[in-house]
Amino acid sequence: MSGVLGVAHWTGAPVEEDTLRRMADAAAYRGPDGTGFWRHGKVGLGFLALQLTPESEGEVAPLVQGGLILAADVRIDNRAELLPLLRREGALARAAPSDAEVILAAYRVWGPDCAGRLEGDFAFALWDAEQERFFAARDPMGMRPFYYREEPGRFLFASEAKQILALPDVPARIFEPALLAHIAGPYGERDWSFFRGILQLAPGHSLTASAEGVRVRRFWDLDPGARTRHRREADYVDEFRALFQDAVACRLRSRRPVGLLLSGGVDSGSIASMAGWLMERGEAEPAGFRSYCWAFDDLSDGDERGISDVIVDRYRLDRTDVPADEGWPLQGYPDHGPDRDDPHLWPYQPLHDRSLDRAAAEGMGAVLTGDRGDEVVGDWVYDYPGMFRAGRWRLLARELEALGRPGWRGLKQKVLRPLLRPAASRGRGRPLAPWIPPEAASRWGLEEVVRETPGPRLFQDPALQLRYERIFSFPGIRIAVAGERRRAVRGLGFADPWSDVRIARFILSVPQWMVHRVTEPKRLAREGLRGVVPEKVRMRTGKTIPHGLFERGLMDRAVPTVRKLLRSSMAAELGLLDVDRLRLEFEAFLEGKTPRHDFWWPLTAEFWLRQHWR
Repeated sequence: MSGVLGVAHWTGAPVEEDTLRRMADAAAYRGPDGTGFWRHGKVGLGFLALQLTPESEGEVAPLVQGGLILAADVRIDNRAELLPLLRREGALARAAPSDAEVILAAYRVWGPDCAGRLEGDFAFALWDAEQERFFAARDPMGMRPFYYREEPGRFLFASEAKQILALPDVPARIFEPALLAHIAGPYGERDWSFFRGILQLAPGHSLTASAEGVRVRRFWDLDPGARTRHRREADYVDEFRALFQDAVACRLRSRRPVGLLLSGGVDSGSIASMAGWLMERGEAEPAGFRSYCWAFDDLSDGDERGISDVIVDRYRLDRTDVPADEGWPLQGYPDHGPDRDDPHLWPYQPLHDRSLDRAAAEGMGAVLTGDRGDEVVGDWVYDYPGMFRAGRWRLLARELEALGRPGWRGLKQKVLRPLLRPAASRGRGRPLAPWIPPEAASRWGLEEVVRETPGPRLFQDPALQLRYERIFSFPGIRIAVAGERRRAVRGLGFADPWSDVRIARFILSVPQWMVHRVTEPKRLAREGLRGVVPEKVRMRTGKTIPHGLFERGLMDRAVPTVRKLLRSSMAAELGLLDVDRLRLEFEAFLEGKTPRHDFWWPLTAEFWLRQHWR
């Protein structure tokens, strides 16, 4: 995606162009359409441009209007709502303003409260010369990254931590609590980075930075009392469909071809089908649309082309099959390693990278994904108390029977207990991974970090609270940032219609038993996309996970690599890993004595340490 960066010297010392250029060069891939700088005395900003939307064409330098200077990585989705309001205030001059111009106009009208008016994916910072302060904000779903560092007399920010570390007087030191939490889990705090003295701006937060210091505040959160109530279930379905249709349409607003990683599941299949449906009706006109499907020939248990082909054929979509049998975990080590910013690495990273490489070679502008579909409308959020309170007795009995626990015993366990104890503990007492040294866990307060990773308790209703935690989960945000970065290094954009804040807000305002059930997985989404997703796909209830590919890697071909990573462990040298215990756990896994797979996280930590700290 695009990139932003900036510096303020509160001492009054001038910002040199070399400082901005060093920061830009550290993530030069974010500016395939050009890089621009603005400097005035003690302040400087930079912008690395990837021009995807029609209105962004020609944007390179930071946007300057009077005393406001803006650098923004942004796609605004509620333009239709904002533009009339801003024009009435006389804040917009052009008929088709860029999204960056919309942000500046919103700031002129609403000041720092403007961030709460924006819907879409964004991370931006603007210098207000009159107030002598930076104002920055990051979208609630965490789809765009933003890092910053506060020092005595200086403030730095950028899209990536490595851009801040590019300055020779910024020390690169590991933030041990973050690395330990990753090894344990992955767990962590939303404003942590893996470097001491560098923070992330948490999703849904803004900051102001001035000579008086940095102040961070939450500008967005759900209203726990907000409820969407319709008389008919069909009305919930219709509202979801309208929201999802608009979410996909917004992400097809592109002057370059759009790609999609298409599996055989409902999540990406819904995006592909809605994209085809919109294009068929002339309601979306990207420069092109192409699906990328994993093609397993040897490991047929992971092949989903029999499902994805139905969508591709129905809407006559262009497609690229990506050979997948050799994309096993750690294939090609040390290629496909973690970025310097974060040790996060997907087990199937070689296969993901191969797909993105093909998309870049074929001229895609952005590559969409459906990563958050499970969290938004699926997963294990089952609302038995909600069915009980709504008097849906037959549905409740059917759900309990499907669980294999019919009768009053199941009713007591699944309904009455949650009703009487709605504030049940969230993982309190959960044992830490056996390879975590107790002294490290105690020193860095790891158990508290694990407890707090799901986020704040916002809802009294247990099903709504669990859904909230799933949608805004710390791992989900890290996956989004990692996916955005993997695309950025290839000059590609990133978006996920399932990560639309409007959908999240709606889902968290409706009875959860309408969203997802044991007997009807992802019911609301499936009903909402009736007539759009082909029936063979829409009614498919299974989810294919390429377990064979995982086993080919970690039980066969990658075994020497794993053992190599566990020799002379750098994490053990830091006191963050009991490597002998981890070796025992891995060997037990190879012998089939334990099904646990979470040893993947300490492996990625070792990979990261060897690649970036040796």
